[in-house]
Amino acid sequence: MIHTDRDYGSLIAYRFLDTVGDTSGTIAANGNYSVSVPGIFKLQAPADQDLILGEFVISISAGGTWGQARYGNITTITTGPAITLHNSAGILLRTFFPQLPLINVGRMLAHADRHELFDVGSGRTITFHWQLFNVQPLYLRKGQYIQVKLVENFSALDAHLFKFNTVNEDAAS
Repeated sequence: MIHTDRDYGSLIAYRFLDTVGDTSGTIAANGNYSVSVPGIFKLQAPADQDLILGEFVISISAGGTWGQARYGNITTITTGPAITLHNSAGILLRTFFPQLPLINVGRMLAHADRHELFDVGSGRTITFHWQLFNVQPLYLRKGQYIQVKLVENFSALDAHLFKFNTVNEDAAS
């Protein structure tokens, strides 16, 4: 059965990816990951629950010059966020956006299901939304995790966040 927001009421919640995966880590993904270890941000299903992933969101905030060929106000990146699904042992199960790296606003606009743009003071925030299922839900099974890996310099961004709307499958049943 496919559920809508109405079926779940208050059970739908946005969960930010963080450096730990359980909401206790850092959510800000605007560091320089090109000179040291990559930036790894995760969302892990609890050991005793499955999650339904409904929508994936990337939010970028920055001042300065923006354009379709830029990632926010960053002039050039060549390796966008790598988004993957892993089992509890860390084995890769699925790669999202494998043929289309999210390296600039133009690509994200062309392939996102929807976007929102906000101008605040001298800055700008844009959010890109991807609906993850149309026919059947995308499940994050007990112990599995979604990972976003960053290997470039995102320090010019004021904010850079990744989140999913989620539903606890056990509570929804």
